[in-house]
Amino acid sequence: MLSVVLATYNGQRWLPELLESLAGQTRLPDELVVCDDGSTDGTRAVLDDFAETAPFPVRRFDNDVRLGPVRAFERALEAATGGLIALCDQDDRWHREKLHVLEAALAAHDTVLAFSDAEMVDEDGAGTGDRLWAQLGFRRREQDSLVSSPPGPILRHSVASGCTMVFRRSILAAALPFPAVLDMVAWPVLHDRWLSLIAGCAGRVIPIPAPLIDYRVHPGQSVGARWVGYRDQLSEQARRPTLDVRARAEARLRKIDVLEARLSRLDEPVSVGVLEQLGDLRRHLEVRADLDGRLGRVWPVVSEVLRGGYRRFGSGPGSGLLDLLRG
Repeated sequence: MLSVVLATYNGQRWLPELLESLAGQTRLPDELVVCDDGSTDGTRAVLDDFAETAPFPVRRFDNDVRLGPVRAFERALEAATGGLIALCDQDDRWHREKLHVLEAALAAHDTVLAFSDAEMVDEDGAGTGDRLWAQLGFRRREQDSLVSSPPGPILRHSVASGCTMVFRRSILAAALPFPAVLDMVAWPVLHDRWLSLIAGCAGRVIPIPAPLIDYRVHPGQSVGARWVGYRDQLSEQARRPTLDVRARAEARLRKIDVLEARLSRLDEPVSVGVLEQLGDLRRHLEVRADLDGRLGRVWPVVSEVLRGGYRRFGSGPGSGLLDLLRG
């Protein structure tokens, strides 16, 4: 059974197009579970109309007070019954073969999550000529690394957007409820990033290079605009003062603590290779969280550059040079 989980908020403008694309899937979902996060437009009426004719059951839960997309998705995920789950954003368009292709990729018993690339479109639905993975900096080398040595690039940065993924229900034992630590400003992590982290540590994650959705970017969306200018964001982070670097590293360390605790809830223990990667990431973050004293930081930073930690978990060796010069 495959559940599609959707969070909505004032999505009346684009929601009909999204729902039409769900009903047109070559592999129809077995249910659509919606959490409406306090919409004040006609979103709920659109959902009611669709439920009357949809070729699958539609169940809706309403938040009287807006809680934000993370908590709205959390509520919908808790209500989903499928062994496979697909996340869905209200303003996208799915290609007809999306669920069929991703379900097929999950056929291997040790694969826990599959996700695709996406075509970027503007608010009117016109293609921009960009792909989502290019915006994320998710290149071929990282795609190969994710398959051969998971979680690999997932530990470094976001590579899987929620609206492009299908995953096994088993990871929800560790993922839910979404921890409050995700809301920390110093290193924000949204629900899809958290789910991909859990999945990458639990088993195989398969990237599908084909674009299987039209990913709409517009000023009013809650999440999607974060992908625009990803490389510029990294450059801006590199220019921040030492205190911000330290604060972000400390925030990431706290989130790694939560991640490791949650992984103990999984039915199967994580592999030795995953534990080693988490240990390497912890050591890298500990170096970046302790940048007091220019002379005292030289050897730890140089050692981390030589060990490859800045390449694997930072923004490249240049970040190591900046850590030496900060202060």
